[in-house]
Amino acid sequence: MKMVVADLDGTLVHQKKMSKETRQTIHQLKEDGYYFTLATGRHKDATRALVEELNIDLPVILTNGACIYDYQSETVIHQDTLEKALLDQLLRIINQKQVSYLIYTTKQIVSSKVAKDKLEKRIGTFESVIVELEEERAYLEDGVLKLLVIEEDHDLLNELKETLKTIKGIYLLQSQPQFLDIGNQLASKGRALKRLTKYLGVDLKDVLAIGDQENDLSMILEAGVGVAMANAEAILKEHSDYVTKSVTEEGFTHAVKTLIYQK
Repeated sequence: MKMVVADLDGTLVHQKKMSKETRQTIHQLKEDGYYFTLATGRHKDATRALVEELNIDLPVILTNGACIYDYQSETVIHQDTLEKALLDQLLRIINQKQVSYLIYTTKQIVSSKVAKDKLEKRIGTFESVIVELEEERAYLEDGVLKLLVIEEDHDLLNELKETLKTIKGIYLLQSQPQFLDIGNQLASKGRALKRLTKYLGVDLKDVLAIGDQENDLSMILEAGVGVAMANAEAILKEHSDYVTKSVTEEGFTHAVKTLIYQK
């Protein structure tokens, strides 16, 4: 292995916190010359603090693979946005269902205060623009990477998901039980991983990818070694090469020690 790519929430982070042992493992990998980066559903603004804290110097896969961003140079390496007509259709349907949502534009996160508060309860504070419904259109011109619906009512969320399944050109993923991620069908962590490894000159067979949710499946399938957390969705466990311990049992560190350091 030459490179480790890890999901954030549910893999490295639990209840908004990253353990000391996880931080030490990441530091050790970097010290020993392994490439390390993140692949997350989060926006660049909601990931920046951790990237800086962990001193990650490689580009990071963001918004489920819709964006590959280099924080060192503050440049976009690749991005897949939603077509405007498609975006208008999606927003119309979502607003009809009266659910909370956030808009991940290429520049920032745009949402109502209610939606932001719901997300911050799960991932911690982040920068965003708070707008009323009639104000959001002005921000759509920047290009939209993803829509994130947050709904505690699972029946309502499933109803919305079934309605949106009829629309072509999008992906629908649940990165958390209460979340519904909607983006360009060309975007995935797996596709982004292929782009990133080519950019870095690393062979995919030399990559270990680890995650826990549906949005991690594509990169686990692409990587030379795909690892599922014990707390992962069943489909990840079925398709992974190895199932490690859960996030509360230091599953990331266990996988690294077992598969890379053979301890």
